[in-house]
This record gives sequence, structure tokens and C-alpha cells, in this order.
Amino acid sequence: NSATVLKAIELLPQTFEVNRNAIKTGLKQVFLPGRFQIIGTTILDVAHNPAAGALLAKNLQDLEM
Repeated sequence: NSATVLKAIELLPQTFEVNRNAIKTGLKQVFLPGRFQIIGTTILDVAHNPAAGALLAKNLQDLEM
């Protein structure tokens, strides 16, 4: 998802100049609901491909319960 955003910014006309620090700040603050989101005792994750499944498995292993 972030790669798509970066490519879109790259393709913007020069009249829409985006500050590099604004990009960094935006990427640091991004929140994807359902990406290893803990609500009470429930964990939500929208893992939908092998890489995301592997990351979900790692996050579950790293979770201190």
C-alpha cells in the first residue's frame, strides 16, 4: 500500500510538490484497521496472502499472554 502511495506522489505534476518530511510523517502515522488490531481479548488481522500470514504468525508468537 505504501509503495502505491509513493508511486502516486512521484507521478503527480510538479505543481503538486509534496514535502519529503510530510511523506515520512504520513507513513509513520498510517493506521490500517484490522492489521493486528487488538480489541479487548480479540485480535483482528486482514492477512490475505502468504507474507501477511507469516507476519501474523510471528506477531502471535511474539505476543506476551
